[in-house]
Amino acid sequence: MRKKLNTAHLAVIIVLMFVAFFIANNNQFIKIMNQNTDKTLPDINFNSSTEYIYGYLDDIGPAGRQAYRDFLLVIDMIFPVVYSTLSFFVLLFIQQRINDSGRITKTLVYFPFLCGCFDIIENIHILVLLRKYPDILDLTARSLSLVTSVKAVSVIIFFSIFICFIIMAVVERNKDSV
Repeated sequence: MRKKLNTAHLAVIIVLMFVAFFIANNNQFIKIMNQNTDKTLPDINFNSSTEYIYGYLDDIGPAGRQAYRDFLLVIDMIFPVVYSTLSFFVLLFIQQRINDSGRITKTLVYFPFLCGCFDIIENIHILVLLRKYPDILDLTARSLSLVTSVKAVSVIIFFSIFICFIIMAVVERNKDSV
């Protein structure tokens, strides 16, 4: 009982951290970064071309680029750690309710950290582009687009794992009650 209580406390703390960082992600930085453009952030837009990325950086101007840099350094480097940790504990919590002697579910609980790593790599790419602006780094811009796509696919895979874990836990619970 003591172990579950500690896990519950940790889960509550992580959820609160997640909520705080989620709220922080929607603050003044976003308004400054998007005040002069109708384009979406390069780390949200899939398959962005080099022209699109640099067009966005041109549109937002010096203040927007500084806000974007601050946003990446202050908030968006911590956010992937928080959401991947929260996702790990959610999957771990569900996985512990599954009577699975195999190693696959025990391994899949770590998948959210892969998503977080892709997000951090994406942020590093953007920081490099911002640091070297107005120099055009075509390879970095193209690899940013690739990493953004891989991150999106990894998030979809995470949610698929999450749904499968829930289904397995429900099946296990129903099996136990019969």
